[in-house]
Amino acid sequence: MASRDDIYFCEKGEESWTLQIGGDSTLINASGDSTNFIYKLSNIDSHTADEANAIDRTLEMCDFLVDRNINFVFAGVASETLHNNLTILDLGIERIIAESILKYYQRKAKTLDEAVALVSREDPLHIKGTSSQPMYEYKVKQFLLAFALGMTPGTPWNTQFNANGGYIVVKEDGDLVCYHFFDRNDLEDYLYFNTRFESPSRSRHKYGKIYQENGEFFLKLNMQVRFR
Repeated sequence: MASRDDIYFCEKGEESWTLQIGGDSTLINASGDSTNFIYKLSNIDSHTADEANAIDRTLEMCDFLVDRNINFVFAGVASETLHNNLTILDLGIERIIAESILKYYQRKAKTLDEAVALVSREDPLHIKGTSSQPMYEYKVKQFLLAFALGMTPGTPWNTQFNANGGYIVVKEDGDLVCYHFFDRNDLEDYLYFNTRFESPSRSRHKYGKIYQENGEFFLKLNMQVRFR
């Protein structure tokens, strides 16, 4: 019997379907430095950094930093492969995802759509006309679709989608919901409105500790996206 937390890939002819059964499966799995985003911290000293590092949970550590008016500025991703994959997808998506992850760790949002709505209002890319066109929402939908159909954080992406099918969701009551790749708008909406961020193991994925380089303070935050 299939585990509730598994996603299965079902082959039928030339089609490939992703089957989600019951529980909340991951869309983007944490993978050490391959999924870490780096933030430069300002208005912080060594004593405050040591106090923050003594806090076991990353979300609580970020609460501590926010309470002390520590500023977070996105500095880049830890993995060159992830940087290249995101860049080939969209020149602005790296910054959008970085700002969205920060919203989660600062407890301002938990789901993807909530975080992106906040980022869109702040408009870090300085895109004109964001109120009339869903600029940020569209870019994040393409990001999620790429990960759903071929992209991974640790492997160079060739821009090709691996699936010619879609997602089959088996609900707890036994009902089936199918999202076919050819109904692309429905699939994108499903991914966008049914995913959330979460914080995986700090020790396993090498993040959540403040460190210094050339006298400046930095913090890595990890990207993991799970269905909800």
